[in-house]
Amino acid sequence: MKLRLLVVMLLKICFMESSPIPVIFVHSNDADYLENTLSQAKQYNEVVILLGDDTNKHHAKDGILYYPIADYYKSSTDFKTIYRHMTQLPYDFEFACFSRWFIFDEFMKAHNIPVAFYCDSDVMLYCDISKEYESNFKQYDMSAFRIDDTWVMMSYWSSQAISSFCSFLTSFYGNTEQISKIEQEFKNGGKWYHDDCPMTGLFVEEYKDIYKIGHLGQIIDNATFDPVVWYSYQTYDRSRNSWFYQCQMVNKDVGDGKTLHLKDITWGRNLPYCFNLDLNTFIRLKALHFQGDHKKLIKDYRK
Repeated sequence: MKLRLLVVMLLKICFMESSPIPVIFVHSNDADYLENTLSQAKQYNEVVILLGDDTNKHHAKDGILYYPIADYYKSSTDFKTIYRHMTQLPYDFEFACFSRWFIFDEFMKAHNIPVAFYCDSDVMLYCDISKEYESNFKQYDMSAFRIDDTWVMMSYWSSQAISSFCSFLTSFYGNTEQISKIEQEFKNGGKWYHDDCPMTGLFVEEYKDIYKIGHLGQIIDNATFDPVVWYSYQTYDRSRNSWFYQCQMVNKDVGDGKTLHLKDITWGRNLPYCFNLDLNTFIRLKALHFQGDHKKLIKDYRK
């Protein structure tokens, strides 16, 4: 009983407002690359959390905290009753993209976390998220990638903003008249609602006057976060309908006669840099996102 009380006290101290911002991964099932992304994040961040299951909890070691997803499923289960699958991509994967935000929100509420950093499990971090927040993103309620839409594979969330996003999703899919019309349009070849996009973009558009929303892709002191390693452009200007901050790219041989197109990374003090063609200088990347087939490269970027 005394040990249990001590653990509870330590957790409360861990999640005080003055404590480091937790980096949170939400992942079901096992994946080889998870060990690398978790370990890489822990090198720079004091609090790294895996919301996982019995198949992957063995990756939570060397100070990485583990919590079972099953303890934070209630609101996600409720959302499932109104969710409509409007994409030709697999149901389980697509629903998980929505479910994670309800799990993330429940976890923040359960542990009284005022601000947290969500991180996809195929992202390698090379920075202290707490220091980045204090220096560049503290003024925002939410920070994500504002490119041609709003991407949240890496994102800061205040407890208020993530709760509002979950309420927004529930309201959107709970509007039976609206959703039936959208679903019919989808069946007739209309817009897909997949990977929780365009929902994040719709949310930002609706709440832009309520919440201050930052852009992780902005270049600050010659450094930025990487949206996707196979993406040559860093950001998009809607007002000018133009892309800019283009990075040098390279074809990488991955064996079996296959090559993958990705940013040409140069290393300095174990930190990744890419050459920016628009700025004519090297830019430090605070994170690398290995989406899709590029996941197989993650182990080569662990430093």
